Amino acid sequence: MKLKLTLLVMFTAIVSFACASYPRGASQEGIQLGTRNHPHAPITVQRTDSIFGGECVAKLIFDNDSGALTKVETEKPCVVKEERLLVNGREVIDLSGSIEFGGSCKRCYSNGQCIVDYSKNC
Repeated sequence: MKLKLTLLVMFTAIVSFACASYPRGASQEGIQLGTRNHPHAPITVQRTDSIFGGECVAKLIFDNDSGALTKVETEKPCVVKEERLLVNGREVIDLSGSIEFGGSCKRCYSNGQCIVDYSKNC
């Protein structure tokens, strides 16, 4: 009985290893899942955000190929400004998304454009 159990365990381990190391399905070479290179990944081309408690609307436009944010638009009372984003005197060089500060008066995006609400006293 012990011999049969030992052989069964060894055979199961060999089959499990063989199945786990066998590549299944279509070739995935050069494709990274969850990135823009994946053929079925959704591509955001444009997005509209309500910001500053609904006082302003930010229209974000993205590049079709790289997915990088290329343009930020808004309407009055808010204004889009081009500026370097500094935090504690140092420039932010990698920002995925946006950062809001100044008592909800300023929101900056990864492309160096910021939306400022001048109707508030911030």
